[in-house]
Amino acid sequence: MIKNISKEVSEKSKLGGGSSDKKEEIKKSKIDDRATIIKENNVEDKYNDAVQMAQSSDYQNVSHKINKDKDNYAGFWVRYVAYTIDGFIIGIIIIPIFFIMGIIIAVIDSFSESTIVQIILNILPYLISFGVGLVYYAMTTNHYQATLGKMAVGVRVESENGKRLELKSLAMRETIKIVASFFLPILHVIIAFTGKKQGLHDFAVKSVVVYVDSINRARGWVVGIVLGLQAFLIIFGILIIGLIVVIAFTAEIIKS
Repeated sequence: MIKNISKEVSEKSKLGGGSSDKKEEIKKSKIDDRATIIKENNVEDKYNDAVQMAQSSDYQNVSHKINKDKDNYAGFWVRYVAYTIDGFIIGIIIIPIFFIMGIIIAVIDSFSESTIVQIILNILPYLISFGVGLVYYAMTTNHYQATLGKMAVGVRVESENGKRLELKSLAMRETIKIVASFFLPILHVIIAFTGKKQGLHDFAVKSVVVYVDSINRARGWVVGIVLGLQAFLIIFGILIIGLIVVIAFTAEIIKS
């Protein structure tokens, strides 16, 4: 009898222990579920905070400075290619203007022998070139932060603190650039040796030229095509000049 009772008690204790383990397991599962939910909520909150930070002006300023620290400034050759493309575009604009002005100048010249008129007619092409260039550079950069040439190589103009330049600053910048290009184009070489890749016109208004995409940088294929084409034309021109010299020298020898 006593043995039977002890046996029953033992079996009940085992059943009770099993029930307790099951409860503990359920409790642990609920805790894990709650922990997972809390973790997911924390991740979502951190994501939302990150989005808000990315949209804030402070973060953009910091990001701008970080990009600058990674040498995001456009170098000499990239800017040279942009300048070459812009020069070609300005040439297309100026050629028909020069054609019309040539006819007008010829008519005026035939009716006037005044020295002052002759001087004005002589400097007029330079004034037209300067005016067209200034309007082109200043207006395109004012609207798009880049000329067509700069767009082609993937760069833009901005102030040293990352803001857009005002029109008056752009006008001053482009005036200095055009004048320097006309009288002392060699001065533009200093772009290659300054920390922020700035020329005289950049120093004057505290501007910089930066890559639009700091990761992919410049559009290398555009730079390569333009530089390659220029190299070809230079070599071709040298060969033609050499051929002309040889022909002329040979003709002189034959005559003698």
